[in-house]
Amino acid sequence: MVRQGNGKLNVRALIAWKSVVALALICGVLGGSSRLIRHASNKRLARDAQKLSSELVEFSSSRAQRTERKPDERFDEYRRRVIREDTETQSLYAKLYYTRVGSVRDQFAKRNLSDKALDEFYQKPVHPLAIREVGKRLSSMASRLRSHQ
Repeated sequence: MVRQGNGKLNVRALIAWKSVVALALICGVLGGSSRLIRHASNKRLARDAQKLSSELVEFSSSRAQRTERKPDERFDEYRRRVIREDTETQSLYAKLYYTRVGSVRDQFAKRNLSDKALDEFYQKPVHPLAIREVGKRLSSMASRLRSHQ
């Protein structure tokens, strides 16, 4: 305890000492909880990116199957059908995935993680293979985020 020369308790010094200790404890708790929150947030982002990646790979596979040439299909019919299918694929991607991919990409960017291929493809993939690449890039970024935790 803090005592004055005459043996009495110095209340001001005691309060100041307790305030310093309390402030140090509060900073420690806040710092630790901040790290826990950031870790949980990174874990959630990696999980969401991996889920979205799986959805994109599945979507791209199902759309690619629709562009396989039928045995009795003439080439000009096939070409027109592929153009229609690719247009529909782009439209569905824009409706179902574009906003979600952009949001996940932005969350990675806030953590200083980026991917040039993702940046090139995600805005307007013109073919199921490009959509598959977007999915693979998201999966890769999720793995990178997990390894940096």
